[in-house]
Amino acid sequence: MSLDRISEVYYTAAEARGRLGLTEAAFQAWVKAKKVNKIILPGKKQGMYSKREIDMLVASIDAATLLERLPLHFEKATLGTQSDEFKLAVLNFGEGTQRFNEKRIELLKKNPDMSYYLYDGRFMVASINFVPLSHDAILMFKQGERGWLLGDYIEQFAPGHPLECIIIDFMTTPLVPENRRKLYAQRLLLGLGSVFVEWAKQVVEIASIYACGGTPYGRQILENAKFTYLGEPRTNRHIYELDIAKSSLKVLEPYKEILEQHRKL
Repeated sequence: MSLDRISEVYYTAAEARGRLGLTEAAFQAWVKAKKVNKIILPGKKQGMYSKREIDMLVASIDAATLLERLPLHFEKATLGTQSDEFKLAVLNFGEGTQRFNEKRIELLKKNPDMSYYLYDGRFMVASINFVPLSHDAILMFKQGERGWLLGDYIEQFAPGHPLECIIIDFMTTPLVPENRRKLYAQRLLLGLGSVFVEWAKQVVEIASIYACGGTPYGRQILENAKFTYLGEPRTNRHIYELDIAKSSLKVLEPYKEILEQHRKL
C-alpha cells in the first residue's frame, strides 16, 4: 500500500489521539483495553489506526455528550412500565387502539427485549416495538396482517440464523412541536442503536426490518430512513422494508462492523 493510500485509510497514533482528544497515557489505556484497535501494517513498526473506526468513535462520543445535556432517559420496557405505552398509543391512534393492550402484554411476555421507551423527565415521549418473527409471519405482515396479532410466531434475539423483524409501533408524543418530536425520534433510535451493538456482540444477526407506515408522519420517517416501499396490500397498510446489509444508515454502522468482527472470533 502506498504512503498516500495509507494516509487516506489510517491515522497515526498522534493523529488518532488528537481526534479523540486524549492524552498519550489515556490513549494507550484505550488501546490496551481494546477500545481502539492498533493495526501493524506489513513492513511497518508503528501502529496505525483505522480512520473509519476512530471517526465513528468520535461521532458516538459527540452524540453522547450532546444527549447528556438533555433530560432524556432511554430504557427497555417492562410489564410495570407498559401502561405508559398504552397512554402514548391512545394519544397517537385514538381510544380504539386499547383493544391491542392485551396483545402488547402477551408479546412482551414472550420476548422481553422487544420494546424500548424514551422519557422526558417523568413523561414517556417515544416508544418502539421491534419484534423478530418467523418467515411465515413476515409474509403475513407484508400482506397486511397487524403485528399485534402475530404473537404465535415471535422469535428471540439469539444467534443461530438471520432474523427478520418488524416494527409494530414507533411513536412520539403529539403534544410537542414537530422539531421536538423529531428530536425524540432521533434519541430513541440512537438508544436502539446501542441495543443493536449489544446484540452484535452476541452474534445476533438481523437481516431485515419491515414496518407499516400507517400515518403520513410514519411514512415520512420510514422514507427518510431509506426504507423501500413495498406497496399497500390493504387500506392504510403501507408496508416498507429495510435490508440491513444494503442500508447506509449511520446508526447501523457500529452494529454491522461489530457483528462482522465477532463472526470472525
